[in-house]
Amino acid sequence: MRCGDCKKCFRRNTDKVSCTICSNVFHLRCLCKDICRTCLTNGGSEIHPEEYRLPELERLSNTRGFKILHQNIRGLFGKKDIVSEILATNIINIFCVSETFITSDTPACCFNITGYSYEQKCRLKGSGGGIGVYIKDGTPYTRRSDLENENIECIWLEICFPHARSLLIGIIYRPPNTSNYLQDNFNLLWEDNLITALAESKETIITGDINCDYLKRNDNLELKEIFSSNGFSQLVDKPTRITEHGKTLIDVIQSTNPETIARVEVIPSGLSDHDMVGCVRKLNHHKFPPKLIKCRNYSRYNPNDMCSELSESTQWDNVYSHCDPNQAWLSMKDILTSIINKYAPFFTKRVKGKPCQWLSANTKKEMNMRDGLLRKARRSGSENDWSTYKRKRNQVNNSVKTDKRKYYRQLLEANASEPKKFWKTIKEVFPVNNVTNNTTSSLVLFVFLYDCKQAEISGFPFDELCMEASDL
Repeated sequence: MRCGDCKKCFRRNTDKVSCTICSNVFHLRCLCKDICRTCLTNGGSEIHPEEYRLPELERLSNTRGFKILHQNIRGLFGKKDIVSEILATNIINIFCVSETFITSDTPACCFNITGYSYEQKCRLKGSGGGIGVYIKDGTPYTRRSDLENENIECIWLEICFPHARSLLIGIIYRPPNTSNYLQDNFNLLWEDNLITALAESKETIITGDINCDYLKRNDNLELKEIFSSNGFSQLVDKPTRITEHGKTLIDVIQSTNPETIARVEVIPSGLSDHDMVGCVRKLNHHKFPPKLIKCRNYSRYNPNDMCSELSESTQWDNVYSHCDPNQAWLSMKDILTSIINKYAPFFTKRVKGKPCQWLSANTKKEMNMRDGLLRKARRSGSENDWSTYKRKRNQVNNSVKTDKRKYYRQLLEANASEPKKFWKTIKEVFPVNNVTNNTTSSLVLFVFLYDCKQAEISGFPFDELCMEASDL
């Protein structure tokens, strides 16, 4: 008997699992939540319409080890929420994105995702390009700016595993040969960068879009020789960009120690015309500690009881007995802290990623259908199938924008009479950096408030809000 997915024979000690739809028998690792890949592609995703599912990514996420992913996203600003949904439902340690199209004027806080730290590098001159990386909270990392070259779009990270040698991860984007932004001496600069990184004698993994097709033997031979001569092995063996015009393998995962890589996957995601590539680096039963925050528990908080206890306290005489105001302040602080801790004690809370609140179940169902149509178009190569996929892709993009617009508009209308909650929502829609003054966000906010005035939304304190917006 053979597995219906990988077509390999079952061993005696191998677990067999049946698909809940077609009842065919599969290996446990070949199934995705009791549903085979064929049933997911042919509409099995309708069983769980509230979930956006990528079967290949779920298999990668369920593999034990350190997960690293890369996606050429072609514009992060409009797809950040979909990335947040993916990271919230899968265990990913490092998620790299290239061609973010982010400029230096855009604050990095616009792309923060709960449960992850964000690092980015923008293109210095011109539009397009740019790379970013999300690092899961609890991952002990250091950004190695000393290894980065300002003329190359790359980011270097050092992952410091406890009781083990550290790991270097490089994220790179190389423009196409026809691009005006490609440095004439790119190969020389990149080789010097690699030699500097390898001089530390650490295991190194490089991922990104290098616009060098590994399916064509004679394409960019010099760049391929730079990787191979420095001891790197290319681990991706499937096309990563498939269109109706052809197939290319330009998104790579290169490693100096391929024996430490447990799994490599190419994941069709529908985020762009590039597929997601990912790998799992082996770890010896190590779990990174989660990010914990300290906050107060107000479940039993009663302001009247606390105020009465403060007024009846007999320790206030100690405050007035001090001649030194600093000592008096410390005594008063101790009294307040002890009583506040009694009614609202501290507790530690684990920070987890949150799926998009505004992404509706119907839109997630359409996203699953879009990915299924993409797989079908790639298998058949039919022009009609590609047209059907593109129509569904455009429909999904419009649905995502509509859901987000509808969610925040309803939230703003509900909080129109409460300025504190209203401004909290505004900061979610237009995040700004607290350190720098962001003129662009202020302008966008004024335009938004003007639209609210024109629409005559009842209850909006337009004049008061404009006065506060002028202080941004």
